Amino acid sequence: LITDLLAGRLDEHCVDYQDKLEINELLGVNRSPFVYQEETKDEEDGKSYKGGFGYPIQVSIEEDFGDLKKGTAINVLGFFEPNVTLNKAKALGKSSSGPVLLQNSFGNGTVYTLNFDLPNYLLERNSNDANILKNTELQRAIFKSILEKSKIMPFCKITNAKGAYPSGVEALV
Repeated sequence: LITDLLAGRLDEHCVDYQDKLEINELLGVNRSPFVYQEETKDEEDGKSYKGGFGYPIQVSIEEDFGDLKKGTAINVLGFFEPNVTLNKAKALGKSSSGPVLLQNSFGNGTVYTLNFDLPNYLLERNSNDANILKNTELQRAIFKSILEKSKIMPFCKITNAKGAYPSGVEALV
């Protein structure tokens, strides 16, 4: 199971489950009462927010995880779930908002919880800014590592003529 944030917090009518969060055992975490985060920046054109959507979150990888090495810093503009503490889960990363990239063994499986989201990824992956592109590469590395550890592998690799991941191209196999 792979979750980003707020997994199992609300029912189908967006009603908070309060303290009846049985999914916490699966995720291996303890969580405080639900807190809504709201975007407070002005919209540029009625459709998007100046500089992206969310809050700056700096993720620091705390141990080697696939292609991500200990000490790698990943800058994310998004949202996070505050006041998450570890129960049985192991934090593979940290941020100023708390533990991130959580791994919990449960039964015969493993649960990964990012504890942040990536709402600007599709916009950022087509950027001309080298720093932003480096961050999107690191964001992809998170999912590549999770999928490889879950033994979910692509049956082919799609690259451009230079051998790089193609951006902004629809690929059907």
